[in-house]
Amino acid sequence: MWAAIAPHLGAEYGVVGEGDWRVTADTTGDKRVRIAPGTAFGVGVFDTLDQEVTHTFDPISSGIRWDVLYARRSWSGGGGATTLYSAPATAAGNLPGTRVHNPGVLDDQPLALVQLTFGQTAPTQVVDLRVWQANGGATAAREQALQYLTAPGTEVWVGDTLWVRRVNASGVAEWLRDNTQAVRLFGRGEPLQGGTVDSSVKDFLIQSDAPSLTPGADGIVSVALPTPFPSGLFSVDVTLANGSAQAAAFVMYSAAAANTFYRPQRGRFSGRVLRPDGTPFTGQPFRIVYTAIGW
Repeated sequence: MWAAIAPHLGAEYGVVGEGDWRVTADTTGDKRVRIAPGTAFGVGVFDTLDQEVTHTFDPISSGIRWDVLYARRSWSGGGGATTLYSAPATAAGNLPGTRVHNPGVLDDQPLALVQLTFGQTAPTQVVDLRVWQANGGATAAREQALQYLTAPGTEVWVGDTLWVRRVNASGVAEWLRDNTQAVRLFGRGEPLQGGTVDSSVKDFLIQSDAPSLTPGADGIVSVALPTPFPSGLFSVDVTLANGSAQAAAFVMYSAAAANTFYRPQRGRFSGRVLRPDGTPFTGQPFRIVYTAIGW
């Protein structure tokens, strides 16, 4: 029971120190890796290696094969045991659907994806799947770790990107890549969408893109932001870039626009593209560069 409850009280999997349980290719052995000492934990169990250990993979008869190295925890017998265990990954080097995840009975914690190549003694590639979790935050070594950190509500940094595991409007769990950064505004007026900004709001969010667009018959385009702002859209700055010298201006639709769809939203803004003579620019692709601020 504790193994099932523990992941919902804190971190499901992780290692403690920066170098704990790091997997590296062993150039002195055949199809072998080294696992550094330290502490790893998963589904309510802590395991400590006092010294470096090794693991040898099954032989390969041709081509290239990806394997996964796991810390396998078994609750059978007197007190259970944790062992190193490897199994084939997918041909593309992803975690297989056959991974065992049954806390309290048998559970596999991924440590690394290891590439084996026929004719090569040492593994030719090692992809680190470790994750560090403490004080309410998590950091993963590589993006492939997201393949097993699938519980809704998970937030994990991979490099400079924050990934959030959410349940979407259709009730399906999915990863949301959050690239927004908080900024301070020196002064502010009224937002495009979202009502009056409360004076307590200090940190704003900013995102930018350079999409290629093709206006419809009225010269109207609607631009979806990569990530909808949580509370509202404050402002958008648009510059016409390359694509056509005939496009002269981008006129932003305001909150008073007659058509509700074209009014500014948390995740979208719209406008009309005009030619130098003021007529709509239609039917040809062009590119804009925009910077949107929200909160």
